[in-house]
This record gives sequence, C-alpha cells and structure tokens, in this order.
Amino acid sequence: MDNISLPYKIENVSAHGRVVRLGSVINEILSRHDYPEAVSALLGEAVVLTAMLASSMKFEGRFVIQTQSDGPVSMLVCDARSDGSLRGYAKLDKEAFAALGESPTQQDMLGTGHIAFTIDQGPDMERYQGIVPLEDNLLSAALAYFDGSEQVQTHLKLTAMPLFRPGGDMEWRAGGIMIQQTALQGGSDMGRTSTHDDWVRMQTLMETTEPDELLDPELSPEQLVYRLYNEDGVRVFDVKDFSFNCGCSRTRIENMLNSFPVEDILSMQEEGQVTVTCEFCNEIYQFDAQLLKDVSIN
Repeated sequence: MDNISLPYKIENVSAHGRVVRLGSVINEILSRHDYPEAVSALLGEAVVLTAMLASSMKFEGRFVIQTQSDGPVSMLVCDARSDGSLRGYAKLDKEAFAALGESPTQQDMLGTGHIAFTIDQGPDMERYQGIVPLEDNLLSAALAYFDGSEQVQTHLKLTAMPLFRPGGDMEWRAGGIMIQQTALQGGSDMGRTSTHDDWVRMQTLMETTEPDELLDPELSPEQLVYRLYNEDGVRVFDVKDFSFNCGCSRTRIENMLNSFPVEDILSMQEEGQVTVTCEFCNEIYQFDAQLLKDVSIN
C-alpha cells in the first residue's frame, strides 16, 4: 500500500504514531527535476516529513515546510493540502553542490539557517508558524520542532532512495515512521517514571526498522507496525491518502502576470515571449508579451 499515512496506537503503552509510505507520488515529484541523487533524497525526506505532520493535524488549507539556509541547497519548500495533495522543490546551487564532492551529508547540503512549519488556512484565518534552527539535518530540526511546539517525546525515522525494477527502470520511493509518547490527561506527570522504561523500549524497537522496510512495496505499513509492536497490542486506524497535484495552471499564471506593471513585463520578455517555469512541477508556460502588456495597460 503506497501514498498513505497510517496512524497507530500501542494499547499497552502510552504511545502512538504514524507510518508514511510514498511511491508514485514521490516519484512524480522528484522525476520532474534533474536534481543530483543526494538532493532528491533530501527533498524526498522533506516531503515525507510534510506528509507525516500534515496527516496528524486537523486543518483546512495548506501545511508548509520551508527551509532557508546558507548551503548549496538554500531552500526546500514542501506543502500538503487538506485534500491530500503533495508537492515540493529544492533551490540548488549546482556549482556549490559539485564542490562538496561525493556523498555529501544533509548538513553539507543545507548548511545553517532555519526551518519554518506553517499552517495556512486562508486569508480569513490566523496563520500558525513555528520556526526552529537548522543546524544539522532535517531529522534533528523536526525533533526540535516537536519538543518546542508539542512538548511531546517523539522519535522519528525518514528515508528516500531510488529503487530499480527488473529491466533497469528506476523509481523513487520514500517513507518514515514516527512514535510519540501519549500525553497524560490533565497534564500530570504522575506515572511518568513507571512508563519511562516502556517508552525507551518503544524507541529501541522503532530503531530496528531498516530503510528497506519503510520502502518495501511487499511489506505493508500494517505489517511493519505489527512486526514492531504486536507484543504490546498495536491497533491501526484509517489511512490518509496522498496524491501529487501541483496546482499551477496557465490561467493562474497569466492572471498573476497581468497584475504586474508594464515595465516588469517588458523586463521579463525575450524575443516577444514571457516564459514562466513552475518551480514545483517544472512545467513551462509561454505568453505573448504584447498581449500581456495590452492587458496590463488597460
């Protein structure tokens, strides 16, 4: 089962979590760009993190994760909409990336900066945003976000990599698993000491999960969760489905261009054409500069 988020609860321990598995959706997102493999893997993990957090929230609109940093990958932008659509892209300095050599780490690629987690429910609703430093990798930044915003003990694993089908066809897959300590009712700390060993054991069990298990299309998320936690009584709930839908369109981009001053349109034209490339899906749109100019004047 692909392109889903599966919530689960461990009955005999105060813990719950999610498994995210992305197949065709992450392949569609990544294959539209010509990123180096390490950058695609980085973006793939960011999309998984976005899907995992978005599926754990109740909102109408968009949940956005955006990094800004001083490394060769100076920006990652991923968003999930409440209808389950996902998209993402990376801003890459190819020369700076090439200078990193082989097998760069996430810290090498990202450098230092910050990562913002934003819930945007439209102009009539208050926007929520949490910002944490980005100093190591996506995983450590995500854990810092959980620690600061939810104040819940969280353990998390993310992975993304290309898999090769018989015949040599390559496709990207990505996945992740999260476990959180369930908050006690009323915010009391009573019982925390007695459950600490159980919580450590839940984390240790989750750490045994191999990247291949998070990606394997022959191993369902339900089977993975059962394999990890069946001795403690694990229960799964309805899945959240995901799809790829960039959301861009010729009409939307044309309306945006028509709002620009004439001087801006003239500065963008080349041989009478204004060309716009969607950063998320890499679709190219071309417009007649004179027609845009006439609309802008009127």
